[in-house]
Amino acid sequence: MFFAVFFVTGLSVVRDYGVHWDEFNSHEFGFRWYQYAYNVIVQGHSLEPLENESQADIIHGPVIEMLYAFLADKVFHLNDSRKIIFLRHYATWLVFYIGVIFFYFLCKRHFSDRTIALLGCLFLVLHPRIFANSFYDSIDISLLSFYIISLYTLVRYMQTKTAGSAILHAFASAMLIDIRSIGIVIPFLSYLIFLWDLGEIRHDKGKAVRDVRSIFIYTLLLIFFVILFWPYLWRNPFS
Repeated sequence: MFFAVFFVTGLSVVRDYGVHWDEFNSHEFGFRWYQYAYNVIVQGHSLEPLENESQADIIHGPVIEMLYAFLADKVFHLNDSRKIIFLRHYATWLVFYIGVIFFYFLCKRHFSDRTIALLGCLFLVLHPRIFANSFYDSIDISLLSFYIISLYTLVRYMQTKTAGSAILHAFASAMLIDIRSIGIVIPFLSYLIFLWDLGEIRHDKGKAVRDVRSIFIYTLLLIFFVILFWPYLWRNPFS
């Protein structure tokens, strides 16, 4: 019931929020890299540098903005700027909505209490700045949402150490990094916790081998996904 009311409320007020001061720049940024990826993958173009590449292309990953550009161009075939803005606002809010769902899972796993988990979600949703930004701030709200998601996948991974949980955590971590490079804090935290856990079970060779295998899977897939979702890295990823 909480999430149903939240969903209906969010969709009913999306159009009440104005345009972010940097919104057209964000759309242009995403469209540039979406077009680049399309030209390379579909048209077979070579991996040449884009014109006017800047520091922003290194600091800000394009994955979310590329997704919004793809939706506007290929899925909904939008050319009108007003419709593109509304699409971006709906999509940004849905990303936040998914983030709040994962926040519920995270709180419920930690507190083992559904009421406290819902209360935590209520605090998150009712924060005035976060609630307003959840409609138009495509970068920061996506970063917040995927930070929550990657924390949940981290907790799940550390509790199970299975290949499946390693894959999910690698995907969430890569998405976070490819939204903004500061997202690398999650892999850093993951390795610290992993090393701590490895020290705790160092006398159990079977568990230690299993855990090392899982972190190896996580590392390989993290590198793969980070490069895959960030076309700037395609030309020479390791340098």
